Amino acid sequence: MTATVAAALKKIAVALLTNPKVLKTVVGIIFGIIVMIVMPIAAFFAVLSGDIEIDTDEFYEMVMERIDEDKLDKIDDMNDILNALDDAMDDAHFDDEMIDEARLLLIVFLSDIADDEDFIDDLISCFEDDPDYEELIENVNDTFGTDIDPDEFERMMERLGA
Repeated sequence: MTATVAAALKKIAVALLTNPKVLKTVVGIIFGIIVMIVMPIAAFFAVLSGDIEIDTDEFYEMVMERIDEDKLDKIDDMNDILNALDDAMDDAHFDDEMIDEARLLLIVFLSDIADDEDFIDDLISCFEDDPDYEELIENVNDTFGTDIDPDEFERMMERLGA
């Protein structure tokens, strides 16, 4: 791990541990992810053993009670934006790899500005002329005023298998 990445991770950890609101949000997201991973595994083993009965309605109610309305609204909004982005990218005849790149950009780097009126059109315009990663990130940085590192984006895409 490079010193830059280690320093960035340290800054993130300090920011998370010192801000109770962010920490609460991160813990909620982690809890949700763990529940989504553990429950199907538990259900699978329960079906195989035949000994355990899972009341899915009660479990669903329990999970929904623990997630506040504001977080659910944010999740729904992000899902709507992702669906709109997918539809717009399909309509513009972009391939699956470019759609994955756009999703990654949205989720990791641009989620804070995703509700801007022309966001999807502006993001799609960054993909014109079939850019490589460096050109794409340069287009995104110019369009949205961000400071995304092309190498970091490329590493993330490689980890996703793209």
